Amino acid sequence: MKRGYYTAIMSTRMKRSLVSEYPLERRYVKNMSEKVKDFLFVSFLFFLPFQTVYLLREPMIGEEKWQYGTIGIYISSAVLVFAVMIAATLKTKAFGKKAFGRLIRTMWRKRRSDALLAIFVLWASLSIFWARDHALALYGFLILLVAADALMMARDMVRRGLLDRIVVALLLGAVTQSLIGIWQFLSQDTFSSTFFGMSTHEVWQAGTSVLKNDSGRWLRAYGTFAHPNMFGLYLAGVLLLAFWWIVVSTRLRWLEKSWKRVAFSAMAAVILLGIFVSFSRLAWVGFSMGFSVLFSEWIRRRRTTDPVTRKYVWAFFGTVLISGAVFSFLLRETTFPRFDGSTVDREGSVTDRMTTYRDAVRVIRERPLLGSGIWNSTAELISLDPGRSIWNIQPAHDVPLLVVAELGIPGLVLLICFLVSLTSEMIKKRSATATVMFLLFVPSLLFDHFLWDSVSGMLFLTTLLGIASSDD
Repeated sequence: MKRGYYTAIMSTRMKRSLVSEYPLERRYVKNMSEKVKDFLFVSFLFFLPFQTVYLLREPMIGEEKWQYGTIGIYISSAVLVFAVMIAATLKTKAFGKKAFGRLIRTMWRKRRSDALLAIFVLWASLSIFWARDHALALYGFLILLVAADALMMARDMVRRGLLDRIVVALLLGAVTQSLIGIWQFLSQDTFSSTFFGMSTHEVWQAGTSVLKNDSGRWLRAYGTFAHPNMFGLYLAGVLLLAFWWIVVSTRLRWLEKSWKRVAFSAMAAVILLGIFVSFSRLAWVGFSMGFSVLFSEWIRRRRTTDPVTRKYVWAFFGTVLISGAVFSFLLRETTFPRFDGSTVDREGSVTDRMTTYRDAVRVIRERPLLGSGIWNSTAELISLDPGRSIWNIQPAHDVPLLVVAELGIPGLVLLICFLVSLTSEMIKKRSATATVMFLLFVPSLLFDHFLWDSVSGMLFLTTLLGIASSDD
């Protein structure tokens, strides 16, 4: 009896110990998982501009590479996928099966934009079945799915007060890209690097983005991106985000150290020069409009900040304005002709865009309801015109038109509903970032295609939308 009594006592104590210790252990594992997820997401932001890729498919048509049919695993998207897997595991454990069903039912009521995004992604997944190139459509859908997760994760990090980590990671990546781009323009040379995901761009080679004026052909800065427009928009978005960060903060403790203030100003100037040497009209226009809105927002908020911070923020804005004036003067022979009508005609950019618009209309007429399948517009054009040279086949330089060509009219309606819902949510919060991001992206959305059919473009777009849709 005595032995059994002590055995029962010990058994009860062990049970109490286990009950009290396991929740602590689970919380420790959860906290560690959160830290690993945040670290991976920040690492993804730094690696985002690098085009380091492991190619799974590199199709050749008529001895020419079909660029828009390439399938590969990018280092940035691979890092993001690991972060998404950890986030999905944490969400599943947090909500459980019953709560997860309740979460889905309440999504429409609490955040309608998330529900519309989920429906849009679902419609894109269905397009795999009627696409001509099923593998390419599956690849495009997976990138869209990961991009939607990037939006959610960016928004979650900002809500948890980790915006500073996001900004620092993007700033470091943008400064690195700017230095590479500045070197490319000054030396008028590039080099190929598998490690950095860079390709060689020769000034004399057809297809290279150059400036054409009376003094000859000038190589535009690429950074590690596939096109200068992508390079310029990336730098513009990061710089606007950094200034939004200092505008919405009532007190910036990191400004108390002088070397950090100098470093931030220097980075802003370097990134601004990178935007200039991209010679991207879309990036210039988007940045100028977004910067104007941020400056107006700062005028409205300046009385709520402490005097020391106010002085430093004025200094940062002055750095951009003065640097912009200096760079405009130094690069006036190549900058101002970008908006000259004769230069635009000489470059042939308008003619090329009109050709892609006609091609998109041709695809839409073939499949107006279902579309050609996500990322399959060029595959459909190859099927419709097999004798045409592959280098002359490009996606429509207009994202809404391209979405109709690939996902049909329902796809465009769903996309517009999602963007309208997301924008209305930001406007209700009186978020200045809604206007800034709208002005930044609209020129590229209407006159280019990389925000939809490139991995880095789509991930960058959704990441900034996630940051902008968080609370100010």
